[in-house]
Amino acid sequence: MASPMHKFTIFTIIFSVTVIFIMADLIINDYWGKDFANENQLQGDAEIPTAFTQTTTAITNETTLPLEGNPTDNTPSNSELEKMDQIATNTTLDATNTPNPAPSAQITTTLLQNLNITSPRLETDNYEGLIYGFWDTQKAFNSYTILRHKIFSEDNYLSTIYEIQTLNEIETFSAYQILYDLAQNSATGTINETNSYGNASFYFNHSTKTNTVFLTFQTKNTIYALEYAPNYHSSMRELIENL
Repeated sequence: MASPMHKFTIFTIIFSVTVIFIMADLIINDYWGKDFANENQLQGDAEIPTAFTQTTTAITNETTLPLEGNPTDNTPSNSELEKMDQIATNTTLDATNTPNPAPSAQITTTLLQNLNITSPRLETDNYEGLIYGFWDTQKAFNSYTILRHKIFSEDNYLSTIYEIQTLNEIETFSAYQILYDLAQNSATGTINETNSYGNASFYFNHSTKTNTVFLTFQTKNTIYALEYAPNYHSSMRELIENL
């Protein structure tokens, strides 16, 4: 029969072994539990986080923005440059298609001062009315420049001259022919074609305005239609010769 001391020793050994197993189990479970937890966390982290996805999307969208526009850059974009080129082209075309301006007035104060006219004075304005006050050429001459000159000697009225400026000799001949036809077909007077002045000329003898001379002549790119009193004919002839 075992002694009490021997039983206590056996009990102590068994108790110690049990404690060791329990401690070992606790240690092993705690270790592997942490390990498995880390493994599951890694698998979850393998998916791209939402925040990172949004950041990536933002970066992708930013790289697809147009490279032409920069809020802080004043340099015109390619499309803007194309528009500017088109505007410049259209402007050039418009300038090319615009008729050349008519020449400046041929009848000037300087010209009158060289004539035998005492203290000459000249009044000039752009005119859109009737030639001589009775020939309607507004539609036919709407593309021409018409200047109306009133000539005075001191305070005495001498003459009114209509200066009709065209762009070339063909237009000048056409405009002259219109005036010629108006005179020839007029019911208020008769035509007297003399061709004494310029390239071609004619008088119109008005049936009621018998104290007024109406002389029309063509020279270069201009037509002149003069009306004056007969006693000023020598002064007007001198003027014509200087045009």
